Amino acid sequence: MDAKTWNKLQKNREYITCFSQGGWQIKESNGLLQTRFKVKYQAQEEEWKAPVYNTNEITSLFSNGEPEVETIKPKVDTIPQIYISDFDAKKYEEFFEDGTLKLKVEVDDGLKDGNLKVYHSNGELYIKGEFKNDQPVGKWKYYDEEGDLIKVDRY
Repeated sequence: MDAKTWNKLQKNREYITCFSQGGWQIKESNGLLQTRFKVKYQAQEEEWKAPVYNTNEITSLFSNGEPEVETIKPKVDTIPQIYISDFDAKKYEEFFEDGTLKLKVEVDDGLKDGNLKVYHSNGELYIKGEFKNDQPVGKWKYYDEEGDLIKVDRY
């Protein structure tokens, strides 16, 4: 890639990165090749920038010279990113390193379209929901590692 093209890509980076998923589908239909290019547009959130502190400000951030530690738990209502590579598949599955099922979702033409189940590493159900045309719909339920319902969302 030449420098001119690279500079153009960098100039339009914010726009280009809004298309995080895309793919070609080529099918035979009545002796002809039918092609489709699908992309998913997702507006980028405002870029996070780290604050800049001078030395005096840094020491004032700590009590008694010790950093204050805060445990941040993952967001409960995070729908996992799922990238479908087989446009003819009827389901998509992911597994943990030990071989147990991590998630299972029904698929149609490369889009999430049907029931989704995501599991904790201990095998307990984590998320249960439904997609229609790659968008969450209906009631979504979230469970903790003991199997207790902790949250319900409606889409």
